[in-house]
Amino acid sequence: MNAIKSTFLLLFVAIFTLTSCDNEPLTGTFEDESGIPSDSNDNTDGNADDNSGIDTTPFTANIDGEEIPYITLQSYILNGKLWVRGADELPNKITLGFPTDIAAGTFEITPDSDTYEGIYSDASNNVLARANSGTITIIAHDIDAKTISGTFTFIASPSGSTTPQYTISEGKFNVSY
Repeated sequence: MNAIKSTFLLLFVAIFTLTSCDNEPLTGTFEDESGIPSDSNDNTDGNADDNSGIDTTPFTANIDGEEIPYITLQSYILNGKLWVRGADELPNKITLGFPTDIAAGTFEITPDSDTYEGIYSDASNNVLARANSGTITIIAHDIDAKTISGTFTFIASPSGSTTPQYTISEGKFNVSY
């Protein structure tokens, strides 16, 4: 009888453990699995590889001119929009939002737009700032492989205020979702 109870309990734990939600974003530190090739020999051999010069860094940006290392990355679809977010160790966050079917090109971020969004969250000062102006440039988007790469720049400030103002520049992302 105890063997049957133990088997039932083990089966229940296994089923519960293997069940997950599709709507929850993944968090943590990830290796790049975007499928975009990287230069396996780091250009140290002088070989002109087909993939040399490809930037495979998942997420980088400068905040007010200072390069910030982003240690966690999230990319997910929510309410019909693709979201990409990088967070540093504090965690200050940069979040980009755009249509799931976005094609290569450059798109304006404006304060009235809910199509292309840039958001900066300053954890140290507890400030959430939305982009007043800026651009998102999509370099490549493979909807089937669910990979996207691009660049971004924007200026953000809190709603209803002009200060503080944050300049987000030289932003790059290269993620799978």
